[in-house]
Amino acid sequence: NIQIKKPLLEHHIQIVGFDEKMLVLQSLRLLKRPIVHEHDENDYRFLVKDGEEIRPDQRIEALFSIMNDLYHDDANFISMSTKLGIVEWLDNTRPLKELIEESYTNSEHDIITQGQHSIKLYQEYVINNFQKPKPTAKSTSNTIMYAEVFVSLTKIQVEEDFKKIQSVVPSDLLRRAYYKIANSHEELYTLRR
Repeated sequence: NIQIKKPLLEHHIQIVGFDEKMLVLQSLRLLKRPIVHEHDENDYRFLVKDGEEIRPDQRIEALFSIMNDLYHDDANFISMSTKLGIVEWLDNTRPLKELIEESYTNSEHDIITQGQHSIKLYQEYVINNFQKPKPTAKSTSNTIMYAEVFVSLTKIQVEEDFKKIQSVVPSDLLRRAYYKIANSHEELYTLRR
């Protein structure tokens, strides 16, 4: 017997304003993390997603919510449309990319600054292979270049070139990041679970 009642708006947390600083994550979609000031005198951080299907994220957040309930720390998810939503930012979290980039050694960092970064090598690979069959081709969208390159190459060519690009990325970067943020063996074990 579930009763549907009119919500008591005086008990709802209301937005008072937004912080003037906003974190922009260095990702494909340049996700934003604004800080929202609420009338309960708390600040809430959210992840704003735009331009892609967010229902899978909502399902993942539902799973995270179940897991977080077990740990008594849950994130909120608000869907505004099928392609726009906000996810509450949990404190003491950092983007995985940032953790991994901090794991490079000084010599690996020097190699990257000299132009041997895997992303740069991959971009050069796509551009060079796009212009081989069409030397007069002007620059076009990345999606079109990517599609035309991989239609014109064999699977073996792509795999060989991918392995060359992959070889400049140290295979243990994520492990290094874990070691860096874990202060003890117990914390490392907890992170790996």
